[in-house]
Amino acid sequence: VLWRGTDGEILVVGPQVRDLFGYSPQEVVGRRMETLFGAHSIDGEALSKELAEHGSVSNHHLRFIRSDGGQFHARVSARKLRYEDSTCFIAGVADVTDLYEAQEAVAATSAAKSRFLSNMSHAMRTPLTDTIGYAELLLESHPGSAAEAERIRVAGHHLLTMIDTVLDFSRLDAGELDVLREPVPLAPLVEEVRTMARPLIARQGNWLTLPEVPDVVVQADRTRLKQVLMVLLGNAAKFSGRQEIALFIRAQDGWIDLQVRDHGPGMDPHALERAFQPFGAAGGRIPPAGGTGLSLALARGLCTAMGGELLVQSEPGQGSRFTVRLPLATEPAGGVA
Repeated sequence: VLWRGTDGEILVVGPQVRDLFGYSPQEVVGRRMETLFGAHSIDGEALSKELAEHGSVSNHHLRFIRSDGGQFHARVSARKLRYEDSTCFIAGVADVTDLYEAQEAVAATSAAKSRFLSNMSHAMRTPLTDTIGYAELLLESHPGSAAEAERIRVAGHHLLTMIDTVLDFSRLDAGELDVLREPVPLAPLVEEVRTMARPLIARQGNWLTLPEVPDVVVQADRTRLKQVLMVLLGNAAKFSGRQEIALFIRAQDGWIDLQVRDHGPGMDPHALERAFQPFGAAGGRIPPAGGTGLSLALARGLCTAMGGELLVQSEPGQGSRFTVRLPLATEPAGGVA
């Protein structure tokens, strides 16, 4: 389609206009572009404005009106040119309605899945919290049943962690999880993680080493960063047997790297490709007892939301290295502890 920029008059059209718009070329030439935009003329004005400012556009999404009143979605690539001593615009139009509707259906399905996971997690969390509370009460009031009550309590906390992982992942996937980006002193946070992780790591017969932590402030969400590090240390403990697990920290060029190293079985290239996919560690299947299959996908999503990234290096028989990379804060923490 070729039209004049000053008044929108259509000067030239290709024969495909009949298939796209339902008009013959003779019916369109001499009319204004509003004929094709119809009720979506605001979209057309935005296209013309962008063309006037930048000279060209590529794969611009627009809606058009057919002669029978039906509409279709299109991708438009256009540029400005001189034609018959006038500033004109020429555009190629491709009908992408099927693609657009398929994408909308996928998005709707994903949103429904996220709502289902969120609702189910909420529904399960309340009775599970009550179960943990009763187990703790039983521990205090019936010492003779302490072993059984402790097993209930530990299993309940494990299930609660898995439910929280599903809940966080569904919120993150739906763009509804609030993740902060604020100055966080690193040393106190790492000390908390060390205290929380050591019993978990020792339970698997492993031990944690942690070299000196640099005195820096990182731009992150304090709670979510602890969550990510606990996921990585917990996975390292799960897949290592009586081995050292190390947390190395290095600040360089405005970034901080927090790297968890283990001496587990490692991963081959195929396993690395799916490591951060939901249920990727289980090859796309529902994972065995012990995890949701979502923790690494959630950890990477949280790192991205904090303005950083989560990287992995691994080889079979050589263990794995997961690196949390986040920006250093440009402002002091202002009293954050």
